[in-house]
Amino acid sequence: MGLVFLRFIPVALILTGCHPSYETQLPKFAEDVKGAANPTNLQNWAIDFLKTNAGSQFIDKTNVPLYIRNLNSQGSPFQWAFCNSNYVSLVWGGGFGHWGIDVGSQSFKADDTNWNYYIEWKPGIYFWHETH
Repeated sequence: MGLVFLRFIPVALILTGCHPSYETQLPKFAEDVKGAANPTNLQNWAIDFLKTNAGSQFIDKTNVPLYIRNLNSQGSPFQWAFCNSNYVSLVWGGGFGHWGIDVGSQSFKADDTNWNYYIEWKPGIYFWHETH
């Protein structure tokens, strides 16, 4: 019986496709965020924060909008935030990987050379998931 079952596994994989987990998990995360956050409000918050706090640093959770702090994704609560010179990164996840949102001005472009998988929400707002 077990051998018969094993012969059908390759057929099932071909029919359903084999996508890395980040390609299926990130769209689910994006939908969670879209249900909780307004992109304009999120972007305005990030831009205002960067005006007075630019530079590589962690952001105290109390400075992050409540709708982000309260958002759970795939069983993980919001973990932390940090800012660089031109964007804010909001992070979820844990030992098996991290994912989140990078938010900057409308001219901000995500750094696609860092091995993350990205989905653009609006100009300057990107969902990302680690690929390694």
